[in-house]
Parts: sequence; C-alpha cells; structure tokens
Amino acid sequence: MTQLRVAAGGAHYLAVMRDCAGESIGESSGTSYDVGVGVDHKFGGQPMALGVNASYLRDDALEGDIVRGRREYYVVNPVYTVMTKRFSISVGAAYFSKQLLNPNDVNAEFNSKWLPTVATRIGDLQGFYLTASFLSGLPTYSGAGYFDLGGGWTLSDDATLWAGANLSGLTATGIEARLQWRLGDRFYSDVGASLGGREGETQYSANVGLTYRVVH
Repeated sequence: MTQLRVAAGGAHYLAVMRDCAGESIGESSGTSYDVGVGVDHKFGGQPMALGVNASYLRDDALEGDIVRGRREYYVVNPVYTVMTKRFSISVGAAYFSKQLLNPNDVNAEFNSKWLPTVATRIGDLQGFYLTASFLSGLPTYSGAGYFDLGGGWTLSDDATLWAGANLSGLTATGIEARLQWRLGDRFYSDVGASLGGREGETQYSANVGLTYRVVH
C-alpha cells in the first residue's frame, strides 16, 4: 500500500522575550502558516513501511515589544515504520533548515539542525488506542507540534476521533483534537486544532489534511 498525504495549517501565538533570570521583558502576538506533504509505502506481506515527510513554515514578522522580520523554515524527515494491528513505531531523523524554535524564548533556538523523530501507537486503530509522537506531525508545527500524547477511538466505520495534549515551538503547551473521516475507498480527510495559553493570552492552531491510499 502506498499513501500520499497533503496538509496545511496556521497558528496564532505569543512571542516572549526573557532575561537571564527567565522573566518576561517583552511580548508580541504572531501568526504562522505551514504546509506539508508526506508519502510512505508499506511492503506487501511485511509489517514495515518506508516514507518521507516534508514541511514548510512561514513565521510572519513581529511588531510591538518585539520587532523581528519574517522567518521561513523547511523540514525533511525520512521515516521507517514497523506496524502490527495493535502496535506501531516510527523512527526517523528530521533536518531543519534553521535551528528549531524554543517555545520559551523567542530569541532562543535549540542547538541541532538534525533531530530524531519518533511516533508510537499502542492499541487497535479499529477500537481504542494510545499514541505519542516527537517531531512527527505533518505539517511539523500545526500538525502536532514538537510533542503530543493522547488517545483515539473509532466513532463509526468511517470516522475516528483523537484527543490529547501537545507542546509546540510556537503555541506552547495546549490541548489538541483531530477528526478523520473516510471520503471513499481511497480518500481520507482530517481536521485538527489545538488550544493553549501563555502569559494570559490565548494561543491556538488549526490544520486540515487529505490522504490518498493506493492498495497494490
């Protein structure tokens, strides 16, 4: 089976500048937009798949307490997956064109452009299951943030709901929900949103995606 997915999203967030003691010394509201595309192939009769995800982020300029020009990033992430009916794990290595944004300080970035990615599932996709992921969302920022943890369950033969919490480099910690439904034999659509807050301001992100599956 080969699967192709495209997705796009955006976020509203609060950028914070901190001093050496960790105290806020400046704040500005910001917006970002990202798009992503992913493809993976599951080898027939084998519990494994190979794939690659790519995302592009545009982080708009900031005005007010913090003045900063527009920033643009891209991410490329090859992924190897082992899966069974009740368990799966995906591992990869993501390359960031610029160092990853630190969610706690607008001026700080993590040290490495290469970072590992991991996603795991425990439970049956046709019933209830638990998932956790690190840097595995598509798109990278609005899709799942840096890290998410939650559970999903089947609503009907054509729909699945997932809910949990995430940590993003732009919108910080928040609650998250995603809904996926089947559009036909080969197409699936999904929508997701997260909601959080920092320094008294509401932050949020949303994304939509479309998946096309071909069974060989």
